[in-house]
Order: sequence, then structure tokens, then C-alpha cells
Amino acid sequence: MTFLYENCCLFYKQCIFCHGRCYSAESICPGCRVDLPWPGSTCQRCALPLSLNSPALCADCIKHPPSFDQVSALLLYKFPIDHCIQRIKSRGQPGYLGHLAQLAKQHFQDQPRPDCLIPIPMHWLSQQRRGFNQSSLLADCLGKLLNIPVHKDRLIKTTATEQQHRLSKAARQKNLKGVFQCRGNISSHVVLIDDVMTTGATLNEASRVLKQQGAQRVDAWVLARTP
Repeated sequence: MTFLYENCCLFYKQCIFCHGRCYSAESICPGCRVDLPWPGSTCQRCALPLSLNSPALCADCIKHPPSFDQVSALLLYKFPIDHCIQRIKSRGQPGYLGHLAQLAKQHFQDQPRPDCLIPIPMHWLSQQRRGFNQSSLLADCLGKLLNIPVHKDRLIKTTATEQQHRLSKAARQKNLKGVFQCRGNISSHVVLIDDVMTTGATLNEASRVLKQQGAQRVDAWVLARTP
């Protein structure tokens, strides 16, 4: 699995979406690339899609500023990226992460450069059931592509929690309270890596803990943001 993940962009000669012929590093043909759900105007803090005439920040970030400083999302969580991420997590196909990381390389390269990348951790029982942590694999790939250190041991999840997608926003926040713990020294500027951001409860709690341990700035890079 590791070999295929690390070398997928070298051997995959079909578009990962339409299965047509493709020779790009990310294995996405020009037609599918154009049709991807690219974000338009978004909140400058949490990357929530906004209308063109909206203020720079969404209402929620104005009323309740999150612990993270800025979220950068490559795409919106719509077809076909939603199906792709579901294949990764539900069908055990982590090789797609290599292609998506290649697609994300330029986008994240243009963001303020952090001291390190920290993937959102899974509880060890959840990771054992799935067989991998998709955020950790994504961080590995982005770290290699962008030459940024990846610190997997700085943030751990100490408590198994109910799956977030089944909960309301308020319940998500309560579900995650106190579940993350820091280890070792925390760099000044950290970027959290995750696959999808929905309400931001996970990123917010992880950012809060990292800042308590000395991080001055905590950003987040995600593959997709729910509309």
C-alpha cells in the first residue's frame, strides 16, 4: 500500500475521475480539472463559501472567532471530490491522496509557509479499524512535495469519540472537548492537515490546544470545505 501511495503519480495513466487518458502528475485530465468544484469568494478565516458582496468574514467568525487563524481549502466538498474522499475513507483506497496532494501542491505553496505540518490525529482504535489515518498520509505527501517537516507526534487524540458527521454543530464541539493532547515542543507557526472541514469543530479544538502549548499561529490546509 505504501509503495502504491508514494508512487501513484508515476504509474497511473488514467484520469482518476473519468478514467480517460491522462499524463499529468496529479492524474486528472484537463476537462475534469476545469469541472472540479473550485471555491469562489470565501470567508478569509474559515473558508466558508460566501456571496460576492459579502464581507471578508462570515457572520460566525465575526461573532465567535475561532482558535485557528486561517483555513485554506483546495476545493468545495461537492461531486466528484466528495465521492473521491469517500473512496479513501470508506473503501480503503488511500492512493487517491497522492493525486490530490499533487493537485493541491501549488495552492498550498502560495500560502504563508509554516514551520511544520501537523495532521489531525485519530484515536488509535479508529485508526486500527480503518488501517490508516488519511490526514497523516496527506501530510506526508504534502510535506515531501513542499519540503516542510511533518510532526505526527505533537498532537494525539486521547479519547475515542462518536463520528462527527452524525452530530449537530453544538454536539460536535461538545464531542471534541478535551480529546486532544500536545506532546513535546510546539513550533511558532503550525499548519493542521485534514481532508475535509465541515463545521470546523475539530480544527478549532486542535488549534486551541496547540496555542495553549505555545503556538503563535495555527492555520489549516484541507482538501475540501463543505458549502
